[in-house]
Amino acid sequence: MGFFDKLKEGLSKTRKSITEKIDQVLVSFGKVDDDLFDELEEILVTADLGVDTAVRIIEDTKKKVRERKITDPSKVKELIKESLVEIM
Repeated sequence: MGFFDKLKEGLSKTRKSITEKIDQVLVSFGKVDDDLFDELEEILVTADLGVDTAVRIIEDTKKKVRERKITDPSKVKELIKESLVEIM
């Protein structure tokens, strides 16, 4: 297995782990609130995105939640994805 194959495999595992953790948090919350965002931010920070990037993603997600009047936690995952794509 070459270097890039190992890198790709490692990134795939990381993505799966982050996604699973986010899904668990979203399912455990009945509403969108600051506690939910705190949990999501912690997941992003511990995923080695860096504090600044994690805060930026969460702030952007909060803004989108307010603008779109989202109250269902399951919809927040798509907003996080949007923020990640915008940063990339």
